[in-house]
Amino acid sequence: MGDYTFRPAKLIVRFERMFRKEDGCWPWLFRKNKDGYGELSVNGEKQRSHRISYWLYRGDIPKGMFVCHTCDNPGCVNPSHLFTGTNKDNMRDMKMKGRARQLKGSENGRAKLTEEDVESIRQDGRTLVKIARDYGVTFALISQIKRKEIWRHIL
Repeated sequence: MGDYTFRPAKLIVRFERMFRKEDGCWPWLFRKNKDGYGELSVNGEKQRSHRISYWLYRGDIPKGMFVCHTCDNPGCVNPSHLFTGTNKDNMRDMKMKGRARQLKGSENGRAKLTEEDVESIRQDGRTLVKIARDYGVTFALISQIKRKEIWRHIL
């Protein structure tokens, strides 16, 4: 969205055909991304529907800010369910509501090791440097695994 002082009437009419006003959440009825957020092309740019809603009904979105949901429903475009915040605010809100899922071990897409690797590392009697070199990870990571500071879910 731009930092416009007006709200284009054509966009409002178009936008309001794409959701259903209900008590509570206003569900987005058209294209959604894999995470359930509504999407709409505005001036040739794909925009998330909840950001458009905030902009149309509440005002400009400060630069660098997220538009977050109080209802935790990514498909909701009810402006009374939306607030702006930083990424940190959004993560804090998610944790407070119990939605923060901690991916353990190899479930984490950035993990370089598997649970089997960790079991082997913990039993390996070689120097930490040699183990780290063989697994292509840092000495510090091997040290943390051996001290059970990380991968604690592996006995």
